[in-house]
Amino acid sequence: SVDAPAGIVIDKHGHLVVGHMGEVGVAGDSLLTIYDESGRLLASPKTGLSDIVGLAYSPKSGKLYAIDFSWADPKAGGLFRIDLSGETKDATVKTEKLCSLDRPAAMALGNDGALYVAEFGTQAEGSTVRPGRLVKIEGDL
Repeated sequence: SVDAPAGIVIDKHGHLVVGHMGEVGVAGDSLLTIYDESGRLLASPKTGLSDIVGLAYSPKSGKLYAIDFSWADPKAGGLFRIDLSGETKDATVKTEKLCSLDRPAAMALGNDGALYVAEFGTQAEGSTVRPGRLVKIEGDL
């Protein structure tokens, strides 16, 4: 009974953490679901994000990152750090926007410690130049 699972990672406890896009025209309806090894739902906190399409845990810091495509308002999309408190029914989420991105679609952490994000981008009216790009984000991830 969840909507549009898109980003999936495994946390340090072996739990499956799934980001859900929600309805594409509805802002702020993305949630996380967390499952144990048997597939039992542990938690499903709301995130306040609109359309999570990718998740990644930093192997260095253990922090969880999400990219939000944000169909309803593309300017609201970007890279977010998700601070998850608890992994049971009372789990809560706090998000912090780290940078804006133009319709991010996928991400991966590289061996160099950087985060790489693929953007669809927005094509300028009348332009024949394809707007997609690969963004390298460095820092204390």
